[in-house]
Amino acid sequence: MKSSRYSLFKLTNETVSLFDASQYSLLKFGHKEAISHFSEKLFHLIIDLHKSKSIDLTKCVILIGPYQFIDTAASLLTKQTIEQLNGFLDKLGLTKKIESLKIDRKTTYFTDYAKMSKQERYNLIKNDSFHLDFGKVADYDIIIIDDIRISGTHEDIMFDFFKSGGFSKTVNFLFLAEIDPHAFDPSVEHHLNSTVIETANDLIPFLTEDSLVLTTRGVKMIFSLPEVDFLYFIDQIPSSIYAELYHLAIGNEYDKVEITASNISILNNILNTKN
Repeated sequence: MKSSRYSLFKLTNETVSLFDASQYSLLKFGHKEAISHFSEKLFHLIIDLHKSKSIDLTKCVILIGPYQFIDTAASLLTKQTIEQLNGFLDKLGLTKKIESLKIDRKTTYFTDYAKMSKQERYNLIKNDSFHLDFGKVADYDIIIIDDIRISGTHEDIMFDFFKSGGFSKTVNFLFLAEIDPHAFDPSVEHHLNSTVIETANDLIPFLTEDSLVLTTRGVKMIFSLPEVDFLYFIDQIPSSIYAELYHLAIGNEYDKVEITASNISILNNILNTKN
């Protein structure tokens, strides 16, 4: 089994100012324009890799995830990039479309690891369980798209997962950005994530104008609010979002997490009252 790594942006002390941190922060919370903005850049990166024969799109499977029920920024980015790649193949007159599969994930933690060190991240994530039908990818190289490489923890765990599944071909990790670990502490991720959206209230105008696809990060942030803040938040967003918000939280089993269970119950009561 082999692995390769590619990234659009390599962030060092000299180049970090050139990276659009605002768009990246919006991406992490599912902003539709930010997803389109970055997926187009990843599309062009993959096409260049295909043309240079670094990868062969006709012999690759793109894996989506891993995530449990609610999309992450990376999964949304991957899905839109696949759509653009299929459009490219169609224009070439190829009937074959990009094969894609989702890596299922059972998350064992609730903590945001954006401020953690590499070892702390590894200790947190290592107990998660992942599932993939390896029989469906045995004859293909794999492409995994992720938003940012900070410490390499996620990459290491995915590599071990494929190795344990008996996968023997090439895993290509594609990152939107890659942080120079010698220039930045892993906690720089928190700064990038919160450049535009730092609190749940920052989500309100975007939800009101329907410019977001709710992600794991956003849903977790909303239901983790203190009760009084949660009630204020719910009062500020369109009621048409309530049911979706509730079902996303249930899908990720946040009703079983102490810090979020109470607010999920509150929203459920509100929905029952409206019905």
